[in-house]
Amino acid sequence: MEWIVNVEGKKNQRVLIRFEPQAEEIYFVAQYKVLMSDFALPLNDKSRWVDFASESHPMDIDLETIQDLIGKVLDTMKDRLITYEDLSKSFAIIKTIAVDDGTKPDDEEVVK
Repeated sequence: MEWIVNVEGKKNQRVLIRFEPQAEEIYFVAQYKVLMSDFALPLNDKSRWVDFASESHPMDIDLETIQDLIGKVLDTMKDRLITYEDLSKSFAIIKTIAVDDGTKPDDEEVVK
């Protein structure tokens, strides 16, 4: 069983709450919606929800603990989003790299 908790004012962030009765666990997963332009996704995908943080708790849980766990995964995701955005900017700049494997290129003369 799953529930979605949307983050007010942030359409690209949410918390997925999944109850696994046989495991007697509740999972809290902070997710971020990654766009096709930001990430290498299959051509038929325009966007995808990616897990950025997760916590779990036994099924015996109260409302205060639920609120605390939602806050905790959102805080963790916030920190990780900074790294993701930095990486995304860096890889947007890097288009092609050359690796020197010690062999002479076919179409260039090597000057020593």
